[in-house]
Amino acid sequence: MSKVNTTNPSVLKKTLRLAVADHSNAQCEAVIEFRQGHSAAYRAADGDAPFAGGTTVSISSLTSDNKSMAINLMPQLAEVDEVKLAVNSRVSQNVVLKIKELPFVENYKFILTDKYLNQTKTLVEGASYEFVVDKSNPNTYGPNRFSIKIAPAIDILPDKEPVFELDQPVLSIYPNPATAELHISSNLPLQNVEIAIYNYSGVLTKKIIMTDKASGLDIRDLTPQYYVLVIKEGEKRLLVSKFLKE
Repeated sequence: MSKVNTTNPSVLKKTLRLAVADHSNAQCEAVIEFRQGHSAAYRAADGDAPFAGGTTVSISSLTSDNKSMAINLMPQLAEVDEVKLAVNSRVSQNVVLKIKELPFVENYKFILTDKYLNQTKTLVEGASYEFVVDKSNPNTYGPNRFSIKIAPAIDILPDKEPVFELDQPVLSIYPNPATAELHISSNLPLQNVEIAIYNYSGVLTKKIIMTDKASGLDIRDLTPQYYVLVIKEGEKRLLVSKFLKE
C-alpha cells in the first residue's frame, strides 16, 4: 500500500503494516486498516482477509472474536485500545518483527507489548524488534505474546498498567459513553484527588479537585468526542481511562 498525500487530512494513511522475517529472509506480512464504520469482529463484508498460513514464519492480527487475519479492517483509532498479534515459526530461531508502515496520525502512539519478556516499545515506522521463537516454549509464539496498544500521543498514559497495593483505591468511571455526567466508583474514600480531562491532542479541557466520591463530574460543556481522564493523588496516578462524550 502506497503512502498518500499528507496535506489532505481526509486521505491521511490509516494503515498499520507489519512483517516478520527469519535469517533466510523468508517474510510474512499483516495489514491492519483503521476506518470509521468497520467492525472489530470478523466481517467479510468489510474486506477482512483471513490468514491462510503456509509460510516458515508468520504474523497475523486478531479480530475481537479472535479470528486470525492477514488483512484486518478495524474501527477508527479512537475506538480501538489494542490489537492482538499472532506470531509463529516452524522451527526455533531468531525472528525480526518489522514496522513497515504506521498510520499517519499525529495524536496517537502505538506501543508494542511483549508479554513474554514483560517489555514495551513505542513503535516507529521503519524500526525492527528482534525476538526468539522457542518451539519448546509456547509462551514465545502464538496469539498471546504480542499486542499493540493504541493510546493518545500525550505524556499522561503509562506504557505499562499501574500496579496497585492492596490499600490503594480500585477506581472506575461510568457511564461510558456519557452525555452529561461522569461518576467515579472507588472501593475506598477519596479526598482531595485531582481529576483532569484531556482531548486527544493533549489539550487540558477540564480540571477539578474532587472531595466527594459520590458527586458527578459535569461534562455537558465538552464537545462530543473521545477524551482521556486522569485521576491523581499528589504525584501518584490512580487512574488513566478513555471515555466517549456523546
